[in-house]
Order: sequence, then C-alpha cells, then structure tokens
Amino acid sequence: MIASYLVRESAMITAKNQSVFSQASDMTVDLSKDVYASSSVIDGVRYIKSLCNVETARGSEYRLILNARDKGPPGSKEFPEVKGWWRDISPSKFEFSAIRVESDGVKLRRITDVLDEESKFKFPHVAWPSPEYPSNKIDILSYDYPVRQFAVSRNVRMTYFNCNAPDVTGYTMVCQSHWVSTIHAHGKEDDAEFYKEVDACFSDQVHVLIYMPVDQGEYITEIQRRWVRRIRGDFFDLVFKTNRARQTIFGSDKESLDNLILNPIMKPSQQGSRIYFNKPRPGPRSLDPPHINHKNPWFTSRCALEGVKDVTLCRDVSLSHRPVIGMLVQYTDGHQERLGEFRFDRPLKTIQAEQSGGIHIDLQRMEDEESTYVEDVRGFPIGDPSVCPEDESWIELSWSGTLEWKFRWADCIVKHIPAVQ
Repeated sequence: MIASYLVRESAMITAKNQSVFSQASDMTVDLSKDVYASSSVIDGVRYIKSLCNVETARGSEYRLILNARDKGPPGSKEFPEVKGWWRDISPSKFEFSAIRVESDGVKLRRITDVLDEESKFKFPHVAWPSPEYPSNKIDILSYDYPVRQFAVSRNVRMTYFNCNAPDVTGYTMVCQSHWVSTIHAHGKEDDAEFYKEVDACFSDQVHVLIYMPVDQGEYITEIQRRWVRRIRGDFFDLVFKTNRARQTIFGSDKESLDNLILNPIMKPSQQGSRIYFNKPRPGPRSLDPPHINHKNPWFTSRCALEGVKDVTLCRDVSLSHRPVIGMLVQYTDGHQERLGEFRFDRPLKTIQAEQSGGIHIDLQRMEDEESTYVEDVRGFPIGDPSVCPEDESWIELSWSGTLEWKFRWADCIVKHIPAVQ
C-alpha cells in the first residue's frame, strides 16, 4: 500500500536521473530537408528526444520521420501506439518553413515557428486528446467568444464529454467554490474511472458533485454561462436547459441576483455533440483534511413529493460518520430529480413510495462542529408514523409538498415546504 504512493515520485526521480546524463538542446530544423528523430525510453514508453536535419544521423539512434519530398507536416503519417496529447502549433505565416525544437535531453519539450519571434516567450500550450479537435473554440472566461486561440497562462490539457449521445442518462459536474471544475456524461460505460479521477484530483479539496438526471427522450437544448460583474474576479456557473423545461444550475447560491447575467454559450445538436473543456490535473496530495474556509458556498436542490414512485438514497461510506449525502427521486411518469449530491459508486438504498406513507429524515450535528448531516432516511408504514423515534432530530414527511436540500462541503440543511392548500 505504501509503495503505491511512490509510483509518481519514483518516475520523477528516474526521469531526473536520466536528464543528468543528457544534454539539453535548442536547435532549428529546416522542413525543406529530411528530418530525423532520436528517442528515449522511460518506464517502457518511447518518447521523441529531439529532431534534426543532420544527414550523418543515420545510426540506430536516429530515424527518418519526414522526407524532404513529403510536403505533409512532421508525424502526419504516423500515430503513437500509446495514448498521448496533441498540440496545435500554428505557423506565423501561411506555412512552416523551419521550426525551433527544444529538448531537455530526455524528451522533446517544445516546437515553435522560427519566424514567430514572440513564440520563444510563450510557454503555455493547449493539449488535445486526439488530432481531431474542434476548430470553433469558446473561452468561457472571456467576454469575447468564440476565440481563435486560448489565452491561457499555464499548460492545460483538454478532455471532453458527449452531450446528447443516445446512451446518456445524466451529467455530473464537480464544483469548487464558485467554479465548475469538470463535467462527465453518464452512459452505458462504467463510471468507476470517473469517480476514481475525481477522488484523485479533489479528495483533499473543498468540492461538491452535482448530478443532473436525463429522462427518456430528454436532451440538452442550450448551455448557458451564468456570471456576475468581473468573471475572473468572481465566479462562473453553467446552466443546462432541456426540451422538457428542465433547467439545472451547476453552481452555488448567490446572495444577490441583481447583477446576474446569463449568456448562451452553445446549442448542442440533438443527435449528439462532443464538447471539450480543460482537464483538471491532480496536484501534490495532502495528508491533512481539507481546510474549510469562507469559500464553502451553499448549493440548493428541491423537488416535489407528489407522484413519487421511489427514492434512492446515496450514502458516503468513505466518511467515518457515513452520512446520506443525497437522493435520486423517481416519479410514476418516469421523470427523475436529484436532491443533494449523488454518486453511483456509493451504496444505494431504495424506498418504495407505494409501500410507505412518507419518509423520516434523521438530522444530526457533527461533534464539536456547527455542521449538520443526514444520518438516515426511512420509510414509515401508511397511516402509522409511530416508528419514528421520539427525537427532535427526525423530520416527518408525507408524499406532498416540496423537499428542499441545501448542501455544501461537510454540511447540509433539509427542509419540508408544505403544499399550498
């Protein structure tokens, strides 16, 4: 178990050790001549070490990758055997005549246009998971979009989710404070890998997971950006609207809605769209629990209790007090709603509405803290709510009115709003 935590550190030490005995290089490669590549092997994976035009580079270390008579870009005829990342390097003029390649002696790190003098000072890059990346790019942190190039201040990797794909059953977003960090589309594939990545990236950070179910025949008609005043200084949320009048806000509660602005970002195709966004990258893990500061906003969810078929509870057993963190409500007409957080990799328990007169919700307070959590949810027999313990922490609900579930990291408030007579 201990060794598993050292895999990344071991790889870093190995790469550093190899670079000590290697020589960094910064050279110009003329694309009108033959181009050769040298490579290195790290942990069984082969990487391009450098590119050059040297005709004497015909030893076993070098390999011809671009013939002078071939007018295509380097590597256009071959694809890597292992999964990698693709970068869009645009020429400063109509086409490349020569490129500048930089290597640390182990891997090829940068390729820039020789004629673009400013490129040597531009370190950020945007990496794509495949060479078929979209041509229309939208920077949701900018006032002007779409954009030709992203104005990023660091290296970012792009990933995607399939919107309106035939097998999509819902969407989950991870929200940190007032920002959306990642998006996932649920379908026939196993969600285990997604939750594994979420835990790796965010388990030591304050975050919440917001799930949006999708009914049979329902699809996303519009995606909006919700923001106020200065985007970079405050926040941005995303809003998904569907053909069934569902509107899900992937964002936190706001004290004031006076300056709230909604901008349409895109209208996905009903037949399906692949939407890219920057992939969160896990940083150094902390062994300390997440520090909860003032940036721990509230999120609100609510649903009607009339016409409920069943309620599926989600319990987070990764925490010592094993709270119920949310519910998935299924209605008799096939419609679904989500309350609180919901993860399909946590133990799920279903309460049938037709077999109970309502539900009891047990609210408890954390020891030595002001936060509240749901310890248990039970259905009670029709006409006999007496199974509810005589404890003020229990809330008794019949199948009527509205249930509101406000939540944030390590805290929640559950309230029943009676139906208007």
